[in-house]
Amino acid sequence: MIGFMLIFALLVATHLGEFWPLSIYPMFSQAGKPWERALVRTFPANYSQSDAKWDTLYAIDHLAGKPFKMADYNLAQNDFANYLKKTKVWDAKKKATVRAMFGGLKADSTLVLYKAGGRMAEDGEVDYHFVPMIIVQNESLTLNPALASE
Repeated sequence: MIGFMLIFALLVATHLGEFWPLSIYPMFSQAGKPWERALVRTFPANYSQSDAKWDTLYAIDHLAGKPFKMADYNLAQNDFANYLKKTKVWDAKKKATVRAMFGGLKADSTLVLYKAGGRMAEDGEVDYHFVPMIIVQNESLTLNPALASE
C-alpha cells in the first residue's frame, strides 16, 4: 500500500496535481475555472442591421431569437467556439471563413453569433455573459463595432 501511495504521489506531483486519467475530463481538470463557448441564434428574415444591439447580456432569458442547431448543418460547435475565442483581429480571411461556415443556409436566414461565457461568483452562483460578435445575413457579415477589424 505504501508503494502504491508513493507512485501515486509522484505521478500527481509531476502533473501539477492532475493524475493523467482524470485530466482528460473537463469536470476534473477545469472545474470552477472561467469558460467560453459559442452560441448562435436565428432571427426572422425581416431582421435588419438597425435592429442589432451589441450590448453584452447577462442572462440567457434576454437573448432574442431562437436557438440555432449547428449539428443540423454539420457544423462543429466546439470548433466554432474555439474559432471565436482565439480570433483577435477579424481580417478578410477570418470573415470569409465565417461566411463559408454558414454559407449553406437559407437565403432569408439571419444569424447572430454570440461568445458565451461564465465563471463562478463569490456566492457560489454562476455569472454568465453573452457578447454578440457577428451578424450573418445572406451573403453579408457584420462585426460587433467593438471588435478589432482590418
